[in-house]
Amino acid sequence: MKGRYSGRHMTIYTTTIPGAASIASWSYKVESLTIKAKHRLKIIDWHRSHGNNISLTSRHFGLTRHTTRQWLKRFNQYGVVGLNDLSRKPINLRKPTTSSNIIHLKEFYEQGNICCSAESMKKKLAEWQHTWNNIRPHQALNYLTPNEYLDKYNKGRLPTKDTIILQS
Repeated sequence: MKGRYSGRHMTIYTTTIPGAASIASWSYKVESLTIKAKHRLKIIDWHRSHGNNISLTSRHFGLTRHTTRQWLKRFNQYGVVGLNDLSRKPINLRKPTTSSNIIHLKEFYEQGNICCSAESMKKKLAEWQHTWNNIRPHQALNYLTPNEYLDKYNKGRLPTKDTIILQS
């Protein structure tokens, strides 16, 4: 007795599922999918199992054909990960357009430095200019006053050669 198969080799007949290798390689990516992306994947699976009919799929799930086409395009281009939500952050963020001189004057007026005569206004502006250039440290100047920064710049003790314009 030679064994169960009477001395013959056992022959296994099988078929390979088309795309099985790519599905297996996606298995680790599926874990990072959001709930919405998993729902979109089910819609794409339903779409493929029902003859790739975009109109039928859209009608069945209550979507527009445009949305269905976008999801299919992202799926075909990026795979399963392409079905995750895209960032809604704007490409170009707004940048402030107000000059620093206007900001300094606004800060000056917000401190209650509004006078009735031109002479008293000149005096207060001179005091503010002295405070701004000699007393108040600036974050952009590594918490130095503009005059301290200028002294270090003139002595060559700064790592970079940035320049500063003092208010005058």
